[in-house]
Amino acid sequence: HLGKRNPAYCTSSGKVLLAYSEEEVIKQVIENGLHPYAKNTITDPGKLWSILKKIRKQGYALSKDELLEGVTSIAAPVRDYTGQVVAAITITGPNQRITEHKIPIYAKKVIDAGKEASSRLGYHNRFR
Repeated sequence: HLGKRNPAYCTSSGKVLLAYSEEEVIKQVIENGLHPYAKNTITDPGKLWSILKKIRKQGYALSKDELLEGVTSIAAPVRDYTGQVVAAITITGPNQRITEHKIPIYAKKVIDAGKEASSRLGYHNRFR
């Protein structure tokens, strides 16, 4: 899938970028349609808004069976020196390897990696 474009609303990295985007960007994504790709694809705008709020609070995004069946991904934000989220760090794997009880472990690792990358980009403030 190298170079393939995926919808932001059904990938963990896309949801991280959306969560820290301007409201108008999120509205535009919703207006373009939340089309299903797999059994857990978010197709309800209200649910998407709620999940984006949760991502900002917990500091990472999760996607399980949203873009592809059997695939889980976890992503955390990367900030530049101004504090803007400019990228996301993601891990992706089969559901058999990224199990429910391992999600908190992997989430912490991804968050820590995002903090390290942000620090290298000059971001030294408190992480939100």
